[in-house]
Amino acid sequence: MSLEKIKKLSDELMRINGVIGVVFSSSDGLPIFTTLVDSDLEEKSAALSAVLAEVGDRALKELLEKDHSWIGIYAPDSSGVIVVKINENSNLMVIFDKEAKLGVLLYTIKNVISQLNKKE
Repeated sequence: MSLEKIKKLSDELMRINGVIGVVFSSSDGLPIFTTLVDSDLEEKSAALSAVLAEVGDRALKELLEKDHSWIGIYAPDSSGVIVVKINENSNLMVIFDKEAKLGVLLYTIKNVISQLNKKE
């Protein structure tokens, strides 16, 4: 995964109405690339994405013997976060507000993950 490719795909996600921020992080919870401007929020988001991805994996493996595709957490006002495991070493977190269209966001995230995992 090149940083240039990650930035390009982050820009693609940020163009979606309602997307507040994008965080690419290692599976250990360290930020790789983020669109957030608050450095404390960058670190918290990266760490939380690792925790959420791990908990989601563990829950689905225990309950359904499957890996997770994405994990969503929603607030009462329809804002929230989506965490996607890119591969064994990295995660993607997208933070969105109530203006985001969930179908468009999930479709775009699916395409971004596909592009990231594509062999060049």
